[in-house]
Amino acid sequence: MFAVRTSAATWFVCFAWVCSCLAEGFTPSGELFTKLETLKAGYEAYLLKNATTPFQESLNALNAKAIIALERESDAAAQRKDLEALARLKEDMERLKKGEVLTKSTSEAPKASTAVYATYQKELARIEAALKVGKADAAGKYDTGLKQLQDHLTALKEVEAALHVKSIRDSLVKTSTQEPSLIAGQRDNSKGPNSQPVIPLDENMPRKWAYLIEPEGGARGWVVFTQDGKAEFTGMHKNPDSGAWEQKMTPGTWTKGKKLNQLIVTFPDYSWDVRIENGIGKMDTDMGARYLKPNQ
Repeated sequence: MFAVRTSAATWFVCFAWVCSCLAEGFTPSGELFTKLETLKAGYEAYLLKNATTPFQESLNALNAKAIIALERESDAAAQRKDLEALARLKEDMERLKKGEVLTKSTSEAPKASTAVYATYQKELARIEAALKVGKADAAGKYDTGLKQLQDHLTALKEVEAALHVKSIRDSLVKTSTQEPSLIAGQRDNSKGPNSQPVIPLDENMPRKWAYLIEPEGGARGWVVFTQDGKAEFTGMHKNPDSGAWEQKMTPGTWTKGKKLNQLIVTFPDYSWDVRIENGIGKMDTDMGARYLKPNQ
């Protein structure tokens, strides 16, 4: 007899492969098919009502306002006889009329119009953050229903059916953390000199952070980051603000801020660009510099 040693990692990979094979070979029918379709229909309806439609309406309104602003900028460029700016503005207005968006990597603002473009991109970030929160909320409700169904099937020893439901949940996690813009071809942050890649959320990053006025001062509030990209800020004298967050720049395991060095946190009425150094996050706000310190 030969003793065979199998590492935990190898065992997990093999188990995942077996589960995948069993799930792929299973086709739901009857009552299970009906339950899955009902859950999916509810998810899609909730997503449409609370994420997709509000985002599209907000984007349409934003683009309409931007077109008016760019038309004013175009008149001013014509008076200055600035042909380069006039051509840039004309191209961007045509893009907005098609329902596209303007990003730093695809639409470099003419020097005389940087404030208009900055306002547009700030508002775009706000409505995209709201979309991200809405998508995460819809996915969470859908996953709760699927989890209950999976547990029920597991209790009945319906292994293939339970694994099929689990595979749907796994796919849901991937789709719910994708780039928030739902309009194909509108946003591409992977190209261009001013773009930065979005890094998957770091599982080891501290989840609860103290909000400080001074780097070594007492907590004036708390910020909680969740793995699904949600953020909640509770100040000392205000109701909680709900928003979204994403990690940018250097990927890697959390090591006192040496790896994770930028967070973009967006709430409905404001956003933070948090730079982290030596375990302390710093961001500029309308009230001056503010700080985040992990609660660990």
